[in-house]
Amino acid sequence: MSILNNENTEIAVNLLYTRYDKDSFKEAVELLKEAASEGDADACYFLSRCYMGPEFIWKYAGFETDEKKAREYLQESVIRGSAIGVIGANRISELNQGLLKEMPFENLAEAKNIVLGMAEEGQAFCQFLIGHIYYWDDVYEIDDLPHPFYNRKAFDEWGSLKDQKMYELESEINQKAVYWYERAFASG
Repeated sequence: MSILNNENTEIAVNLLYTRYDKDSFKEAVELLKEAASEGDADACYFLSRCYMGPEFIWKYAGFETDEKKAREYLQESVIRGSAIGVIGANRISELNQGLLKEMPFENLAEAKNIVLGMAEEGQAFCQFLIGHIYYWDDVYEIDDLPHPFYNRKAFDEWGSLKDQKMYELESEINQKAVYWYERAFASG
């Protein structure tokens, strides 16, 4: 059974992130294009990553970096309702105010919780993405946690113990990042 909404997308993601040969990548793109044409928003997100460059996909995969195509697929994923696309776009600062208004989620936390559910079910890429949320401190904004940069008011309300509480919160967040990265690694 597929954890993602489309079985072809699930197969393609496994090809993209567990196999490292050009034939697998070509097959993955064809599966993603088919799934996207059937309306699968997650397929659009993974297609966007194929064109974002070697920071997002294996550099020998044969994809040329195409920022315009990558942005179009990414925006389409958000508008169509890919929680993975929303979290991925947020991570790379592509989730602008216009896209926030068009996404079918109430807020970033709702999208994160959907991705978290898939991660808990064992979807390796979602585990990796949740690890990123914690590692890169996106969780402060997404979950509206106290922080001197993201939520100063709540941070100041901690009073004289705010340094100790911040240390404990950061420690917990770092442990969650490690946990999710280890699960993703163990999942392949």
